[in-house]
Amino acid sequence: MVKKIEIDEDAEGREALAAVGERLRELRKAAGLSQAKLAEEVGLNQGYIALVEAGTQNMSVMVLVRLARRFNTRVSSFFPEAKAEEASDAALTNLANAVEKLTESVQARSKKDAQLLEESEALMISIRQRLVKNVKNGKGTTKAGGGR
Repeated sequence: MVKKIEIDEDAEGREALAAVGERLRELRKAAGLSQAKLAEEVGLNQGYIALVEAGTQNMSVMVLVRLARRFNTRVSSFFPEAKAEEASDAALTNLANAVEKLTESVQARSKKDAQLLEESEALMISIRQRLVKNVKNGKGTTKAGGGR
């Protein structure tokens, strides 16, 4: 005996239709399209688009594929779970990019700090050499340096 999967079409089905409709509206508005213009581009009528966006019109997978292609997105992006995953993926990508930029900044700063340290060390060597030369030439050192 085959077990039938029961769903509450009144709740789950309407939630899914509403989510798909909301996503379609978001994509359409982000693209700056009217319902009529979108309908024309994908071969549907404006009333159908309006009903889908209102969450009252069920659509075929083929129509969903056409809409996804129009907006250069995946069919799965019309569903809330996938939308959350995409947002999470985008957040992780943004975080990875920020860490990479920070790492580059720290590395650049470390190089600059290393250059400054080398310059300071070279300056200290030069100062020591002059002091030694002055002492050898009998000029002595300053009072602060413990001079004569």
